[in-house]
Amino acid sequence: MRSLTYRPADTFLYRLHPVTKGVGTFLWILWFSLHPWGLPASLAGLLGLLLVARLGGVPVLEILRELRGLILLLIVVALINLGGEGPAVGWRAGDAVVRVCGIFLWSAVLVTISSPAELTHFWELAFRPLGLFGVAAHELALVMVIGLRFLPVVLEEMERIRMAQAARGAGLPAGAGLVARVHHLLPLLIPTLVLSIHRASDLALAMEARGYRLSGQRSRYHEFRPQAGDLAAAFLLLALIIGTLWGRWPAASLGRGL
Repeated sequence: MRSLTYRPADTFLYRLHPVTKGVGTFLWILWFSLHPWGLPASLAGLLGLLLVARLGGVPVLEILRELRGLILLLIVVALINLGGEGPAVGWRAGDAVVRVCGIFLWSAVLVTISSPAELTHFWELAFRPLGLFGVAAHELALVMVIGLRFLPVVLEEMERIRMAQAARGAGLPAGAGLVARVHHLLPLLIPTLVLSIHRASDLALAMEARGYRLSGQRSRYHEFRPQAGDLAAAFLLLALIIGTLWGRWPAASLGRGL
């Protein structure tokens, strides 16, 4: 999970407005979830995504390595789809796996090309309608960004503790079963939880010492303004989603029109 951190660069992907990045990610996820064209379209979308990320200066190979952490999930998704009926069950299973990979990879690209300030700005705008119900958008945005940024740190802490325990002879023996593996996680989770509590306390003290407050009208050091690239990306994504929805429900749409 070390690749899922912000990597500063100056390319067309990094220069996009935070709202364009966030909404674009949501639309890509929507496309991977809804398009009706099967495995060929999913593979084409995945390859196109990787090409755009590579041209945009994103470390694609490092992000692809993180797919190793999804192997169990991908196996479960494939087995669920293989349990269906029909001659194309293998194609459906492969399509489902590629869709999950596409959703994960584009989410990882979003984290890589977006600074904490950009993510906070996007989540504040996304949660702003909840203010009608008395929910503070600033607080929710801060929770989302802190959780997203601290996830790789927590996983690195777990890996460090695991290696330290293995060096002391407390590692998991070869050929251990599922129950043994679950029991082996407990010595990792307890110190990781303690370290996370200490880290959260240090973060709260640091924010308080710097006078960070969520109440009142906040000013911004960086002002994000839409540019021409944002308009082009918005048109392309909207055309993609409209075409996908039309391809998924053309008969129903025509039937209602008649």
